[in-house]
Amino acid sequence: MTEDRAKIKMESNRKKISDSNKKIVNKKIQSKLLYNISKTNIKANTMNCSINKTTNSKPKVIIPANIKKLKMIHKYEKKESKLNLMKGFDSENYNILNVLGEGTFSQIFLVENNITHEKFALKKMTETKLDKLEEKKHECELIMKLTKEDEQLNLVKVYGIQIKKLDKFNMVLYILMEPAKSDWEYELKNRHYEKKFYTEEELKNIILGLVRTFSSLQKRGICHRDVKPQNILSFGNGVYKVTDFGEAKANHKNCKSNFSQNTSVQTLRGTELYMSPILFNALRQNPENDLQYNAFKSDVFSLGLCFLLACTLSYQPLYLLRNANNLANIEAIIDEYIINRYSKNISDLLFKMLQLEEKDRPDFIELESMILNNF
Repeated sequence: MTEDRAKIKMESNRKKISDSNKKIVNKKIQSKLLYNISKTNIKANTMNCSINKTTNSKPKVIIPANIKKLKMIHKYEKKESKLNLMKGFDSENYNILNVLGEGTFSQIFLVENNITHEKFALKKMTETKLDKLEEKKHECELIMKLTKEDEQLNLVKVYGIQIKKLDKFNMVLYILMEPAKSDWEYELKNRHYEKKFYTEEELKNIILGLVRTFSSLQKRGICHRDVKPQNILSFGNGVYKVTDFGEAKANHKNCKSNFSQNTSVQTLRGTELYMSPILFNALRQNPENDLQYNAFKSDVFSLGLCFLLACTLSYQPLYLLRNANNLANIEAIIDEYIINRYSKNISDLLFKMLQLEEKDRPDFIELESMILNNF
């Protein structure tokens, strides 16, 4: 019995040793196979490299669009930390007190600094396209530069910019600005409901302050290209400032000589209701085409429509003026809505700003001179 047990145990040990040896052999075979495969790949790559060297061509690599976008975002993130550090602004240091406004892709909050307890407006903009993000960043940097050069300009001050990554494909831009009471459109609507018209003196101060600002921008070769009441903010005490330079463009050609005689080929920009006739007609015909026009004079027409709205507190004359096809029609509309409430100085100024033909309309530098001489 004892011998039988010993034989069984020996047999079992031999089997275990045999199984173990088989595993070792299998691993060696697998390792050798992998080595041969990798060696083959290295040879193939070396051959490809030598072919490329002789033909001076690189193998075409197809990268999916999402990976490309991720690479671009990663590249931009390197700039991001520099930008935020340069402006010395971190949105985490501000508490939200209230929501001031909301759009499709943006929100404006009233915020308070955690340390100083100063109040600011914080604009939050979400973007998926990096080129759009760059445009917004450019707008902020432009305003910061302009307000630093001339503190008397009626431009909404920007104190800081911060860019943060939300997820793989979305980023957010935070803009720290001085807080306003409201935009001009909101103020005009409230005045309409209350039937509270501006006095002539109030109108003169508003238009002079805005024209002076646009005139200074024109001297620097900068046209806004989207002048409308939503882009003019009210700060109370008769102070109105221009904001949202997303469509702004430096027009350096016009800086070299007479602004009123120069035109340039530009893309079609603006808000339909406040467009000058040349832009409105182009929008109806072919909005994709570039257009040769004087952007400063187009902005004058847009500001004229804002001024007409401020004088009447009604959109009706703006719609009527859009259908006007001659100067007699424009004069009749202005007389009907303006002459019984304000002096001839106001109606004359509006008539000059709302000329149908660009050549007959002043630019901001000429307009500023007219106002200072007649007001």
